[in-house]
Amino acid sequence: MSARSSLLAVVLGLMVGAPAAAEAHAPPGTPIYLNRSYSFEERAADLVSRMTLAEKASQMLSSQAPAIPRLGIPAYGWWNEALHGVSRLQTAPSGNATTLFSTTSYPIDLSLGASWDPDLMYR
Repeated sequence: MSARSSLLAVVLGLMVGAPAAAEAHAPPGTPIYLNRSYSFEERAADLVSRMTLAEKASQMLSSQAPAIPRLGIPAYGWWNEALHGVSRLQTAPSGNATTLFSTTSYPIDLSLGASWDPDLMYR
């Protein structure tokens, strides 16, 4: 996945939980990225176009993206990948991985190989 695709995925994820002020019938002058009457693609393009290069880069560092107050974007955690399950807490202030609770390891090569059980891998 390219850096641009990664940033777009993060932006789209933010917009799903957009602030309550972002109504489908937003008042005149509301930025497109806060107006739910536009498509996700239009909203993402508008938001990314308003971000400085430094703000875009800051959203892709480590696992803890800082807030962008001028655009109403809160700080959020985004690191996750299915090898370690999808139950990772996202907002560790240190930016380090947090404690895992009730995670699922999916049947991928790393998990299967760790079982040391060829019959289980086959099944």
